[in-house]
Amino acid sequence: MSRSYEEGGRAGCFQLRRARQTGTLVGVYHSEQAGLDETGDPTTKWFTVCEDHGRLVGHPSLHLARWHASDPMGWCGVCAGTEEPDEDVTPREHDDTVEVSP
Repeated sequence: MSRSYEEGGRAGCFQLRRARQTGTLVGVYHSEQAGLDETGDPTTKWFTVCEDHGRLVGHPSLHLARWHASDPMGWCGVCAGTEEPDEDVTPREHDDTVEVSP
């Protein structure tokens, strides 16, 4: 039986932290448990998600997902300033029910 992840009350969330580099909320999710496994790629087991901008990137290992979480400017175009934010994405940082680990 595999472990169930639910950091901050979010299904499949292994880690939820504010990135020092950008101040944005970044989550690391188990793809199947979070419902992010629709990519069809069985090697993508983990996702790093910029909660503020709705951008995500898939990884084959938890180690890589956690490493990317510390550098959102490397994979989130909005954090990097190379993309405009989507108007229909509401930052999750305003969700009062979320407890963020330092």
